[in-house]
Order: sequence, then C-alpha cells, then structure tokens
Amino acid sequence: GDGGVGIKSAGDINIAATGRYTIGGAEVAIVGSTIGDSGRVSILSDTDIFIQSNDIVTIDAPNVNIEADDQITYITPEAVYSGNLHVQGNLVVEGCILATGDITAGGEGGISLLKHKHGGVCSGVSKTAKPQ
Repeated sequence: GDGGVGIKSAGDINIAATGRYTIGGAEVAIVGSTIGDSGRVSILSDTDIFIQSNDIVTIDAPNVNIEADDQITYITPEAVYSGNLHVQGNLVVEGCILATGDITAGGEGGISLLKHKHGGVCSGVSKTAKPQ
C-alpha cells in the first residue's frame, strides 16, 4: 500500500540491533509459508519471553504442546477447562475438591463414592466392612 515498505527475498533476511527492536502498527503479523511444509515460526531467546495483552491471548491450533523441563505455573484466581482433563501422574491438591458428579476409585467398575455400600453395619461402636 501507499507509504509501506516491502521486503522480498529468496533467502534469509537478518535484521540486527544492539538495542531494542520494535515492530508496531494496527496489526503485526508474523507468517510462515505453507509451501513445502515450511510453515514453522520460531521465537528464540537466551533469556525469557514475555507476552502481555490488555485483553486476551488466544492460541488456536488443532493441538498445543507446552514443554517445560521443571514446572509450569499458572498464576490466576481460577482456571477453566471446558473438556476432559487427563492427568498422567499423581494429582496433588492443597485445598478442597468439589465434585458435582461421582468419584470412582479403582478405575472403571471400581468403588463409587456416591453409590458404594457397606456390609456388617451394627449399631454402637462397631466398624463397617470395607465399601463395595
């Protein structure tokens, strides 16, 4: 368009600065080509990467992988997952668990928290048998 700058190259383009490099505008689009399956966009840093928005940050893809060598920390008053949550490891909770549905121990066909039955029920100080 009028007043714009276009850069076209068949090879690599390197822009280097010893200070801050700023790209700005109504929208900044960094796009990878889909020609020859070369559409990867990489952001690399020797230190941290900071993303800030005054509204919302959206990642839209069929699959999203977040990899961390040590830990992922979410600092938020509430996290909402709209689908199933599958945990491949132990679940450690430092607070209460509130469930509106049933909880089953032992996998499919295991013991239901809501529907289990006790045998050997006697009045007094007797203990019941294990749940079934």
